[in-house]
Amino acid sequence: YFDLYSNSLSSAVPTELGKLVQMTSAFQLYNNALSSAIPTELGNLVKMSSYLSLHSNDLSSMVPTQLGRMSQMVSYPFQLYSNSLNSTRFPTELGQLAAQAHISSLPSGTGPRSCRSSSSLLSSPSTSTPWAKPLS
Repeated sequence: YFDLYSNSLSSAVPTELGKLVQMTSAFQLYNNALSSAIPTELGNLVKMSSYLSLHSNDLSSMVPTQLGRMSQMVSYPFQLYSNSLNSTRFPTELGQLAAQAHISSLPSGTGPRSCRSSSSLLSSPSTSTPWAKPLS
């Protein structure tokens, strides 16, 4: 686990975190003051199967296409909502992972067709949803 949520962290997400290639779950940096772009290096975490939580920060730019390499993300979603992500282009590489993604900064109808059909893709998950809560 890599859990640094709700710690008032600021600045950019360090690219060096992409070297945690043996990590399989719980990469949680949500509810901080992180800014700048999501590092493309996070796409190296290909063994991740659950919890890439970067929501509730001030991340900007586009969602990196490299996150599409995280094809083992089947149990729990990418959580990228409540950021300032660029909504004009959504990577088609994430299309197959749409069922696992929650990205509220994108307007309806944006992104690859496979993502547009998922209404949960465009909104924050309910707090009654088990995976929307921090791991204990």
